[in-house]
Amino acid sequence: MSKIESIYRYFFIIRRLKKSGANSQEIINYLDKQGELLGYDFHISERTLQRDINDIRNIFSIFIVYDNRNKKYKIEELDDNNPNAKILETLEWLSLMKIHKNFYGYIQFERKEKSGIENLSALLEAIKEHKITNFWYLKGFDVMNAEPRGVYPLGLKEFKSQWYLVAKDTRDGYIKTFGLDRIYNVELTSSSFESPQDFDLHTFFEHCFGIIRPPYEKPQDIILSFSPNQSKYVRSHPLHHSQQIINDTDGSITIKLHIYITFDFVMELLSYGDAVKVISPQSLAKDIETSLHLAWIQYL
Repeated sequence: MSKIESIYRYFFIIRRLKKSGANSQEIINYLDKQGELLGYDFHISERTLQRDINDIRNIFSIFIVYDNRNKKYKIEELDDNNPNAKILETLEWLSLMKIHKNFYGYIQFERKEKSGIENLSALLEAIKEHKITNFWYLKGFDVMNAEPRGVYPLGLKEFKSQWYLVAKDTRDGYIKTFGLDRIYNVELTSSSFESPQDFDLHTFFEHCFGIIRPPYEKPQDIILSFSPNQSKYVRSHPLHHSQQIINDTDGSITIKLHIYITFDFVMELLSYGDAVKVISPQSLAKDIETSLHLAWIQYL
């Protein structure tokens, strides 16, 4: 059996057990059905199922246990923030597309230019092996302004379907983000570097809205009021993990965030138009007011 078939099989075991507990025969029957839909032979023995359960734990960090009371397998405390959630989501799409081969007329994907994902593998290797990495970086997407950069790669971050390299710049020692869609000619050198002991990718971006982290500023408490037509969306799609609802009346909601005030956050607020009002701090409210005024005078 090919590796892709095995990965698909793991995925379908996880999908089945996310719905409810199941005994081994129920899992095997489910795999048989999904295999018929995809054109694969997913039929396995109970011994292979045990091996798959171990593989799922090692690959996806998802623990499947046997409940002796109900005589069924179940997923133990599945975390919605599991770092492999994106992989499972991708497999869901791939299985859907393979089942429905004539999906083109019914699904429209976002058209994108170069995203830089072809560099992901090399950069992941550089991060893992602690290799100083060189590349050419486009300033303002202008090919004529490309410049050579040398970095200590520390991590990768996704924001709004775009990937960014988080790295320490060898020129000035600052930790910066580099858009993968602007990186060319990636070269891993033979020189290694010591990873900063005090650096943690998740802690570094804890109070960031996107990929901008001001080096000398502190995060602030921000209070926003959303109109009824946007309140449900903001409630179900929080702007940031620090979001707290502090008032919920008449369909409107008031939320509190604790983040850095950055350009990408201001752009996000402007995208809501008149559906959001900045309550505090007043400096942010003034910035939004100025931006809206400058936009308004362009139509005079």
